[in-house]
Amino acid sequence: MYQFKFSLNEKDYLEFNKHYLSNDLANRVFSIVFRLVIAIGFLVLVILKSFTDEGFILYYFISYGILGVSLIVFYKPIEMLTVRIIIKITKKRGKLPMGSEVTIIFEEDYIYEITEITETKIKYETIIKLFEGKAIYIYFSSMQAFIIPLSVFESEIQYKEFKDYIHHKINS
Repeated sequence: MYQFKFSLNEKDYLEFNKHYLSNDLANRVFSIVFRLVIAIGFLVLVILKSFTDEGFILYYFISYGILGVSLIVFYKPIEMLTVRIIIKITKKRGKLPMGSEVTIIFEEDYIYEITEITETKIKYETIIKLFEGKAIYIYFSSMQAFIIPLSVFESEIQYKEFKDYIHHKINS
């Protein structure tokens, strides 16, 4: 059994959202489709404009090309800026979907997460995926995960033992 008590902050929540947006298959597919739609849309605009304004086709091609490429290239930074803004607005309203003080308990059959605003109890079988990075993310739905900062581990040995424990529980 493992039990951790820790604090989560806005940065932890932002890192989780970055991780989710970068690693979720549906979001990656949406990102690619969105970029293709932008590129094709601007190409269609240039072609349509070429039928109406013959003398300015190069101007439209260059200006729409620059705008289209900029949107494609800066899609990820724009997406992250949007997430930051949403988190700030949500925090200002007091509605962040996480508590700042977290206790997470790994028992024989269940994982409990207790915060000042929620209590979550799941069976190990419901874990969809596990990611390790700036924190450990234990996904129990496509968009929800327990966030365990690496700072909760007192040593590399404890971290490795926990990883072995959770992998064993997930794979049993």
